[in-house]
Parts: sequence; C-alpha cells; structure tokens
Amino acid sequence: MSKLALAAHAPNVHAIRGAFVGRANVLRALAAANGVELVFHVPDGSADLALSALAPHSIDAASQAGPVDVWFTADSLGALVPLMAVADATTPASCLAHGFPGALRQHNWFVRLILNNPRPFDAVVCHSQAARSALINSVEMARAWIAAQTGSSPEFRARVAVIPGCVDTEALTPGPRDPARRKLGITPTAMLLVWIGRIAQDKSDLTALVRVVARIRRRVPSLELVIAGTAEASECARLSKLAANAGVGPAVHLMLSPSEGAKLDLLRAADLLVATSEGAEEGFGLTLVEAMATGLPVVASDWSAYREVLAHGEAGFLVPTFTIPARAASLPFAADDVADTVRFAKRSGTDPQLLEETICRVLADSHMRHQMRDAARQRAVALYSAPAVAREYVRLWEELACLAHANPALPSRPPRWEGCMEHFATLKVGPTTVLGPVPDGLTCDVALDGNSGEIPTSANRFLGFLRKRGGLCTFADLCAAEMTCDPDYELAIAWLVRHGLVRLGQTGDFGPLRGA
Repeated sequence: MSKLALAAHAPNVHAIRGAFVGRANVLRALAAANGVELVFHVPDGSADLALSALAPHSIDAASQAGPVDVWFTADSLGALVPLMAVADATTPASCLAHGFPGALRQHNWFVRLILNNPRPFDAVVCHSQAARSALINSVEMARAWIAAQTGSSPEFRARVAVIPGCVDTEALTPGPRDPARRKLGITPTAMLLVWIGRIAQDKSDLTALVRVVARIRRRVPSLELVIAGTAEASECARLSKLAANAGVGPAVHLMLSPSEGAKLDLLRAADLLVATSEGAEEGFGLTLVEAMATGLPVVASDWSAYREVLAHGEAGFLVPTFTIPARAASLPFAADDVADTVRFAKRSGTDPQLLEETICRVLADSHMRHQMRDAARQRAVALYSAPAVAREYVRLWEELACLAHANPALPSRPPRWEGCMEHFATLKVGPTTVLGPVPDGLTCDVALDGNSGEIPTSANRFLGFLRKRGGLCTFADLCAAEMTCDPDYELAIAWLVRHGLVRLGQTGDFGPLRGA
C-alpha cells in the first residue's frame, strides 16, 4: 500500500486529553512515517488540542480529508463499539486496550462488543501478551455468559494484536547524576531509590515498601526513597506518618504531580527504580520503560506484563508476586469498579523478603548497575521508541486494510438502536430528503465564539457546500460528495436546521434562491 490514510477518532475533548495527547509519541512518529496520512475526527471541535500535541508535524483535520483506510481510537476498549458505528461497512476499526477496568464494567464492555459482531479486519491492540491473554479470556467468559442467557453466542472474529507502548527516547535520555540531584535537593552521596506512579491502594501497597526501606537502612544508612506521583492528601499524610513511625521520616520524600522535567531529573538522579505494584492486572509497564530509556536499572514486581518489558537479569530484576484466590462463594462483581479493583489489589502482593534482598544486591554492585544501565537504554530504544512502535501499527493497519479490501461482502453489524424510534418524528429523513435554503441563511457563517462547544465545527463546511450546490442538495448528494465521512455531520445538519439556517423538505418545497 503506497499510502495509508488513518483516521484517529476520539468522541470528545476528554478522550483527546486522555488518549491522543497522552500517546503523542506514537502519533508523532506516525505523522512522520512515509506513506501515512494521519487525520483527526473529533465531533466536539477539539481537534486543535490533538494537533497541538503533535506539532511540528502537519496533520489535517478530518473536515479536510477524504475517505480513510483505517479508523483508530486510543481512548479505551469501550470506545471500539462507537467507533465501529462511525466507520463504514468496509473500513477497519481498531482500538487500543491500554488497561482493564473493574470486573463489572469489563463484563459489560465485552458483552456489548461481542453482540456488535466485529469483523475479521477490525482489531483490538494490547500492549503485551499478558494483556492479550487477559482480553481473550474476558471475551470467552462473556461469550459463555451470552450463551447461558440465550442458548448461543456470536463468534468473536476481531484480531487481537500486541503492540507495546512507547516513550520518547529522544527526550528521555541518560544524563549526569549530580546536577539532577542538586535540582532535587538530594545528597550527592545518598543511595537513591525512586518509586513513580499513581499513589493509591489499588496500585501499590507503599506501606510494605517503606518498611522494606526501613530494614535496608540498617545496612545502608545512606539509603533514601522518593515516592513520586499523584495522590490524595489523606494518602500522603498516611505515608508520612508511617515513615516517621518506622524511623525513616527524613529519608522518605514525597514528590506530588511532578512535571516531565522533574521526573526526568529524578530518573537521572536515582540509583534504582523500584516498581512494586499490587495491580495484578498491569497491562504494560510504562514507568519501567521510561526508567530504562534513561539508563536506570529496575527492580519490579514479577507480573507477567512487567516480565515482558524488563528481561530479568538484563535491565533489572523481577521479584516474585502472589495473588490469593477469591472465596468460591464471593459474588462475581463488587458493587462498583473501584471497590472491585481495590479488593483484587489487596489480595495480591510482592514478596517483601526477596524484594529487600534484590534491592541490596543491586545497590552493593556498582559494576552490575553500570552494565544494566547500558542494557536498559538499548532495550528501550530498540523495542519501545516511537519509531519502532509506529512501524508495528503501520504494519497492522496495512494488513487490516488489505483484508477488508479482499472481503467486502462480510455480514453487516446489527442495526443502530435508534431505528426502533424512527417513527417518532414527523419527517423521516432519507436519501431523497432535500436540504434547502432559508432567507439569508446561506449568506452568513456560524460564529464559533464562546459557544464553540455547542456548535459542530463542520457547520460552516456544510453551508459552504450548499452555496456551491446553488442552495439545494439531497442527502444522497452529501453521501456522493463524501460529506458524510465527517463523523458529526448529522449533528451539524441538525444544528443548522434547528437554528433556521437551512431547512428540510422535498424538491418541490423550495423556490429559487434569493438573488439567483
């Protein structure tokens, strides 16, 4: 395929912030890749936010783009079904499943996904083989549940691919330790451990880590620990009190919501990243990769996704973990996702004695740390740099596009739910319905000022199209001109009709255009 036209879709501004901006490394690489044209489809007019994250690469907004080869969303697994509704019948839809929610929401996601019958050229991307196995297991559980309720279950035909997450290895680089320590106020002679992540009970039991640090300080008095990340005030207070009670208050530092620059300084200043986690559902290990990119050795909990990232004995060491099985009489789902996730985390853990021994082993061997620094950096660049990961996405999307082209007559998906209510309105809009002018309606543009969140961004585009058509067109004309490629075209037309700038009818309902 000489050119791959990729439509990156997000349903709203929150998804743009959480997905595209947060994964701008891959998108920048895609934008720079030869043979890839990347466009954005953002219904609520937030494409500028996505585009600003990708500067200086030139990426067109979707309103200027024609047909696409593949649709993609980085929002979540739950966004694949809405994306399938946006894509046409012969265009692949793909999404990134970058994490797993609580059991109840996960069950609902998979049931909904299966019932919407994804095609063989649709795809779900996981960041690790561990996440892929969990996703397939979840699909089979949901299919079994559907079969128990209905007597049969649709086959899940979508591809489940593995493409790792990535980091900006050009920005995250090894650097001198002492200047970074001066910025952070860390003693030059300290042996520094860092832990980075979301500070919460469903993520990691930092109580256990603080106690391990207290024990190690009996042998290594210069040991210090920096805990960096986001946290509730109550959790910060609890950890500070715990450190004080353990006699290591001055040696345990909290760094809340560090900037990217501060995080880079912290990684360069450290001797070792300690990545303990009770989140047995970890699907990748982004913090591990960030540390590896700066040449920092890692000691991590031995969850299967971390195992894929780290390469035990090369860039660091893995410490054995455990999960206590739930009681057979337990309810299948907790009352809410947060409670379910916390309960799962509290049944899991990292062996504290082996964690202590492993940390001491690495701190005591400067030659080992030096070798691990080089190995960590090389592994991060080879496997997790943006260009390396972008090549994997392009390869997948080209395969999906070719498969879709070879199978144009696959069964269609279930009908959209609003078809059940199409009789509610007075006018049933169809291919022969005409969009026509109202007095002065086509002579003005919609002002996208303080109400831009309410006005669909493509409204002016449709007004311009009607002007070129002489003021009249049918919905079939819109489709022929590929105007319906814009995912919010229905919203834009409805807004123009509601606000009296155009009206709906049949051809005979409209006289000649004023001034024609």
